[in-house]
Amino acid sequence: MELAAGGRACAGLIAWSYDNRLLWLVLATLVMMLSLLAAIGVMVLRFAQKRVRHPAFKLALSRITRNPAASGAQLGALATSFMLLTIIWLLRTDLLEDWQQTLPPDAPNVFALNIAKSELDDYVGRLDTNSLERSEAYPIVRGRLVASNGEHYAELTPDRQERDEALRRELNFTWRDSLPSHNDLIAGQWPTEGGVSVESGIADRLGLKLGDVLTFSVNSQEFDATVNSIRDVEWRNMKPNFYFIFDPALVENLPANWLVSFRLEDGQSEILNQLGRDFQTVTLLDLRTMSGRIQVILRQVSLSLSVLAGLAVVSGLLLLLTLLRITLAERQREIMLYRTLGASKKRINTTLWAEYGIMALVSGCMAVGGAELAMAGLLKWGVELPVRIHPEVWLSLPTLAVGWCS
Repeated sequence: MELAAGGRACAGLIAWSYDNRLLWLVLATLVMMLSLLAAIGVMVLRFAQKRVRHPAFKLALSRITRNPAASGAQLGALATSFMLLTIIWLLRTDLLEDWQQTLPPDAPNVFALNIAKSELDDYVGRLDTNSLERSEAYPIVRGRLVASNGEHYAELTPDRQERDEALRRELNFTWRDSLPSHNDLIAGQWPTEGGVSVESGIADRLGLKLGDVLTFSVNSQEFDATVNSIRDVEWRNMKPNFYFIFDPALVENLPANWLVSFRLEDGQSEILNQLGRDFQTVTLLDLRTMSGRIQVILRQVSLSLSVLAGLAVVSGLLLLLTLLRITLAERQREIMLYRTLGASKKRINTTLWAEYGIMALVSGCMAVGGAELAMAGLLKWGVELPVRIHPEVWLSLPTLAVGWCS
């Protein structure tokens, strides 16, 4: 009956989603992960069996490794459940907390663009009169990066779609006498005469380094600048940031508009309306509604991940109970055999606890290792966050797994 029900379920799944490539890719990945974890678990247990001397632990390991297929299936299933739980928890703590901390409570929520130089002092003075927290004003010119060390990017990659996104469009350039307070200098010195400071991300993608001579085009006029420094930029802090910041003497004579960001609190919308009426050529980008929605979405995602973590715990518990029920009759026969051969009740109980504890410990360690690898890949290549090890998870999850299975 169980096999027939399982067969009907599989047939229904195939009929419903035979053309869904994503579903089959996920299922194939899950099968591969289960098989890999099962193989690793059996190898670890066999390695431990040769080196353990305690009678109860040796008997428990002998019991586990007697049927590699069944033991591997149990280890793979437990490790996968624990790994999913760990990944969900790390996503909630690492990713969401990083996003929430990156956006500080006093982050700018309004950007004023296209401020003419003749209106700049009046506009900034109006913000200061209303006691609005603002950024410094930045001059903005639009242009392109066209060449590096005399080699034009259009000739190196004729297909426009294959170029880096920063080479396919115009960029905002600015100039300053000093390093912005929210940027970190990681190489070189602040631009001297004829120099340019480059953001570290685009420097890595384009292979730019200190001393390279870059060619830029602004209003169809080309000029060169030497890379004198590389900056680390946090793009998510809602402050004005730029790929390239030039030495003022190099570009300050180019026609430019100005940009300033500031923060409006609740109840200050009339200030924004008045600014729009008094400076009609200035473009105002109001991010207050978007920022509020982002915070709501982050809270909802955090709650959803908490629910998923709870479901993973319940699923793991049900899986453990199912595995125990499958082997219950066999274990009862073995216990009767041990008692017939003279084994004490204490020795039998110690062996059973050791068996469950070993499987839980191995599963927990494999789960944490797999979760760390998955999170490292996601953080490094998915969202470009620094990778870190979680020692608290290495300590807590195997301990929790042993206590859970025991």
